Amino acid sequence: MTRLSLRARLLIGLVALTVIGLAVAAVVTYEEERSFLLTRVDQQVGDSRIPVSVALDLIHPQGATTSSRQPAGGSAPGTFSNLRDVRDRGGLERQGTGQPFVHLWETAASPPALPRRLPVSQFSSHDVHLVTVNSQSGSALRYRAAAFALKDGHTLVIAVPLGDVDQTLQQLIEVEALVGAA
Repeated sequence: MTRLSLRARLLIGLVALTVIGLAVAAVVTYEEERSFLLTRVDQQVGDSRIPVSVALDLIHPQGATTSSRQPAGGSAPGTFSNLRDVRDRGGLERQGTGQPFVHLWETAASPPALPRRLPVSQFSSHDVHLVTVNSQSGSALRYRAAAFALKDGHTLVIAVPLGDVDQTLQQLIEVEALVGAA
């Protein structure tokens, strides 16, 4: 039985500590980036309720304010020029329930699979109840969604796809794996 020299044992210990340090740093970086990206999407969902409601003629622009603070990104996300098209295609009605549904930014291959009991936030509240839901097709596409009670009794549901968030996090994993391997 051969014994490892002191130099070999120190080298093995140093490599082991380096691997553990890189793994811990990778997990912390991933979780921080994930938290940051989801917080941004959550802010965008909440900040979108007024411009979306005004664009869809669900509320009047003069009464469209929830607070004096500015939206997180300076403006609501997406381009609202396509909202009328989504409405005209019937994409707003949630399966005959009378609940308007708005999908921002793009026309997805599969809309979100909204749960039967979606928590509803007050339109003017700062406390927005957000949920993450899968797509109706069962694909890997996920959404971050919030429901807002309107004065006319309807519920506005805004769902933002998490494709960009998931893609960014996947790229982060790949970069961390390459750095760790190097």
